[in-house]
Amino acid sequence: MGAITSRPSAFSKAVTAVTASVCGMLAVTAVLAGCSTSAKDSWAGRGEPVTFANEPVPSPPPDTLVNGVGGLRVVLEGRVIAAAGLIRPVTSECDTTVIEPAFTCRVTYLGEVVTYQVTTKPDSQGTYTWQAKPDALIATRTGIEAAMWHKYATRATAMRCDTPFPARQRVDPRTSLRHRCYFKPTLGDKAFGKDSGNAARTVAVKITIYDGWIRLDEITQ
Repeated sequence: MGAITSRPSAFSKAVTAVTASVCGMLAVTAVLAGCSTSAKDSWAGRGEPVTFANEPVPSPPPDTLVNGVGGLRVVLEGRVIAAAGLIRPVTSECDTTVIEPAFTCRVTYLGEVVTYQVTTKPDSQGTYTWQAKPDALIATRTGIEAAMWHKYATRATAMRCDTPFPARQRVDPRTSLRHRCYFKPTLGDKAFGKDSGNAARTVAVKITIYDGWIRLDEITQ
């Protein structure tokens, strides 16, 4: 009776070699797939598109030197408009026509009254230092969209804002709004494009309303 050997045939060697080769290719493919550097854009498409806001961005008048109570009213009106980001008719009044240590001024804008508490101190002959604190400010969606366009239009391929976004809201000074806006950066943008740590993903923008301006802060994923 002949003995049965365990030596593989030439055919079985070839099959084993091919099988090992295929398995090796699969292993390489698996490693490459695991090292993919594509970044998920979780904020893409969030909110509604921002349409072009054909509105000039207001800036408050300089407040280093104002001429009496009338000049102060002009400055306070400008602050309210700049905080809203939208140039619209505005009126104001103060409860005095001469400089006093403390008095109140009211600015009416879009039907809302912003009340300023003004304090002054004599500085030199005929001049005073002053401070004015508002009880609230008015934020507008159109003004915020205009600020987004002016800051990011040349750096973005798309801009959107959360919805529903109030057309107008009364907020405390230095309030960061609950709603945010977003922009999709261009691939070549140095700060947020494809070669940055952000990898061209959508950037969120936090909106804070100050007395006299709108602050926009970028937040990455």
